[in-house]
Amino acid sequence: MRNIVFLLTILVTACGGYKETSGPPSSPEDLKVADMAAQLEDLAEKFQQQAPEPLKTALNEFVDSAKRFNNSSQRFGPNSLEARDAFDKIRFHSTQLDPQITQESHPDLFDNWQKIRVDYIKQITTLLGYRT
Repeated sequence: MRNIVFLLTILVTACGGYKETSGPPSSPEDLKVADMAAQLEDLAEKFQQQAPEPLKTALNEFVDSAKRFNNSSQRFGPNSLEARDAFDKIRFHSTQLDPQITQESHPDLFDNWQKIRVDYIKQITTLLGYRT
């Protein structure tokens, strides 16, 4: 019996056996978006820490979506369904936060928010091929 198991093990190994794949090949654009996703997560967390208390709770879902987008981009690629779903939520939460973070209401946070919106969300939107 042990000989049969040993022979089967050798046969499977000799025939190639199970080959783990590392996922689809990544294009330079995908790598750029994945890097931007990691930076967006860091910026969102820092922005939430700077925000006053009522705004921190409103930012919770935005930060969670940024974390999910980064995780999905790193694991499955930024064009995966999981990553796109998380990015759609980022876009939704950012449009919900726009009226709350204005130059008049939060002048100290407004510039950082515009950096997140323009330098990251808008650019990722373009790189992923969304219509704006």
